Amino acid sequence: VIAIVGSTGTGKSQLGVEIAQHLASLPGPSSYQGAAILSSDSMQIYHNLDVITNKATLAEQGEVPHHLMSFLDPAKGERYDLQRFVREAKRVAEQECLDKGKVPIVVGGTIYWTQHLLCPGNVVERRGEGEDDNEGAGGWREPKDGALRLAFERMDEEQRKTWQNVVAGPLNSSSAETPATPSPREMHQLLTTLDPLMASRWHPLDGRKIANSLHVIARTGRRHSDWVKEQEQEQDDNAEASSSASIPHWSGNPLRTLLFWIYASRPELNARLDARVDKMIPRGLLDEIRTLRRIAAEARGSIDTSQGIFQAIGYKEFKPFLDALDDLERSGDGQAVSVLPAAGDMKSATRQYAKKQVGWMRNKLLPEIARTRRLRGEGVMEVVLLDATRPEEWEEKVRKPALKAVEAFMKGEAIP
Repeated sequence: VIAIVGSTGTGKSQLGVEIAQHLASLPGPSSYQGAAILSSDSMQIYHNLDVITNKATLAEQGEVPHHLMSFLDPAKGERYDLQRFVREAKRVAEQECLDKGKVPIVVGGTIYWTQHLLCPGNVVERRGEGEDDNEGAGGWREPKDGALRLAFERMDEEQRKTWQNVVAGPLNSSSAETPATPSPREMHQLLTTLDPLMASRWHPLDGRKIANSLHVIARTGRRHSDWVKEQEQEQDDNAEASSSASIPHWSGNPLRTLLFWIYASRPELNARLDARVDKMIPRGLLDEIRTLRRIAAEARGSIDTSQGIFQAIGYKEFKPFLDALDDLERSGDGQAVSVLPAAGDMKSATRQYAKKQVGWMRNKLLPEIARTRRLRGEGVMEVVLLDATRPEEWEEKVRKPALKAVEAFMKGEAIP
């Protein structure tokens, strides 16, 4: 399996297509004939929203098969989470790629999806052995250690309300009153107070994971990160005894991965991202945002607009601009409304997102890769860094070294 990660705007999709085309052109007998792309992007799963989600155009896809892209209807509010992605990505990789002699190339900006696909073995929520029934008044367990108890005491009034609403939900479903649902950011701020290590793992808008970590605290009286640390230690302790069993198998063979991290220096990348937003507007960005606004309005609360496609960068940033246009249309006022502030907000949000992606790769993905290599052997996962700072140097600094690494990887040779 080949995987390509990197912050938005670095050229992941382009490199994926170039590698697939190169594999298809290699001469001589081989057990693999070509490749296919597996999209690992939580926004590109929705169809008919190609601009706001930055999908590669049909021309850019270069006749290379692309899977797990453009198949979900945003109007249905269907949930698509990490577990479903991992399950479907593995199925597609096996049935549509490996079993048909094609190399799966995992490409996408939702890096934690890629991480969990290639480095399985996550914490399974569990209740601690020997836990007593010392529950708090809201149906949750009292903190087990002094540090967590102190964190609870330091919560401000808003955080206490958030905690009560979280606990009064799934943990106390018999309540006659339906509590207000906290926003992902409110829950993330609370988790940062109670369990900063776990909060640093989750994206501030990943409400399901954040809520789950808070539920673990409520059910067990211990931090979720404590359970994680214990399980990781257990896995390390048992690694030698069960090393063969711990290696994931796809299509009956041990999983080997070549992972490319495409990076670019921040000033150059920021300029590139700003220019991309400017190009998205005439390509139909506003029409797609209007479509999402119409879907949300017609759903009348039946679709959760705090997650999924409604978190795509641009939807929230252009709201004041489109609200102003709607007001002017209703009033008949001929005044003009500038698009520049909204475009500026979208550019800022995109730059921040790219920064967070780099942070995730450095602080989450690379340590997990190092741990995987330590437990399963260095040969199971190779990592190659590629410098895409200057587009004019793409051929020499990205494409050529990547293709050389791919050829060596396919032959089982050392990566140059």
